[in-house]
Order: sequence, then C-alpha cells, then structure tokens
Amino acid sequence: MKIELMNDTSLQNLTDVKVVKRDGTETPFYGYKIDLVLKELNADSKTKAAVYQALLSFMGKKTVSTIEIAQAFISGLKKADQNILAQKYVNYRRQDEENFAEATDPQYKLSQLFDRNSRVVHENANKDSHVFNTQRDLEAGVVSRALGLRMLPDLVAKAHLRGDIHWHDLDYSPVTPETNCCLIDFDEMFKNGFKIGTGWVSSPRALQTATSQMSQIIA
Repeated sequence: MKIELMNDTSLQNLTDVKVVKRDGTETPFYGYKIDLVLKELNADSKTKAAVYQALLSFMGKKTVSTIEIAQAFISGLKKADQNILAQKYVNYRRQDEENFAEATDPQYKLSQLFDRNSRVVHENANKDSHVFNTQRDLEAGVVSRALGLRMLPDLVAKAHLRGDIHWHDLDYSPVTPETNCCLIDFDEMFKNGFKIGTGWVSSPRALQTATSQMSQIIA
C-alpha cells in the first residue's frame, strides 16, 4: 500500500477537534500523545505516516471519541502491515483499563490488603502493618484511594496511576477536604513561634499575619 509522507506536524490540523473522554469530559486533541504511543511501540516512519493518515480522517469534525481515536490508530497500524504492533496496542489498552478498574475498586484494594500484598502493606515503611492501629489506617487508606480516584477526572486519575503526576495524600484527599499537611499544631506554633529552615518566625501579632502564615505553611 502506498502511504503519503506525513510527520507529526500533520496532526496540528486536528487542534480544533474536541476529544470526548469515556467519562463524558471534553479535551483538545493532543497530538503528542499519539507520538508517545508510537515511540513506545518503536514504530518506523512508514508506520507513523499510516497512523497520521488514519487520524486525519477526523478533520472537519467538531468532536471525536477516544474509542474512535483508538480504532483509527489500530487501522493505521494494520494499513502499514503492522498487525503485531496493532495487537500489542490492543493488549496495552486492555491491561490499562483493567489496572484502572482495579485501582478504583475498594473491594479489590481491601482484598489486596487482607492478602498482605507487599505494595499495600508497606505503603508506609515507618509503621508496623501488624499493629492494629496501622491496619485500620491502611484499611481506610486503600478505600479512600480507590474512591478518590473515582472522584478525580479520568485524565487526572490515570496520569497519577501512570506516574505522570502525583496527587498528594490520595488516602485523604479528595474523599476528605484535608490532607496530612493540614494536621499542624497551629496553636503551639502561633503561641510560641516556630522555625523554618534557619529562620525563626515569632508569634504573630495580627490575625492577617497569622492567616497568611497558616496558608503558607499548608502550601
């Protein structure tokens, strides 16, 4: 099959297309994500051109679903006679979806804890997982993480699971409005002053100063 020569700049023609995620949210079409997947697959220039060509079939559309993008991606791989890469991509997406389903399932995460899965049990290396209080903390933590990932937009939750970003204290937030960073003895600090680095901060004399210090400490 003859494939027209194309490069990643060709995908700039899709910048006006909105991508509808599985949770119904819309985002711009990000061509770099296509290139990241192609790079992961070690696709050659011919294969890349075939995928670009398949994706450019969306030109003129206002919206396109992630499922349609995946189907076009696979179609491009097959047109470049890369059936093995197409199957590798399908397997990756299936595994990615299974991992996400497991990460957002409180019952599954609890079963991992009760089976003493090393990643779950040793979430906090400073605490003995055999101690009752720690077990209770771990139980609450795994449930909060699963529910928290459900509450976050899929884009954010999956980015956290893949390591692209890190959502701080997921075992607290967003299920609760506080995180570990909020567990601060402000009464002691404001009454007696405190030290940050090599500098000493005296007890604030005005409410505005205290609230400003409080917001900075939490941040």
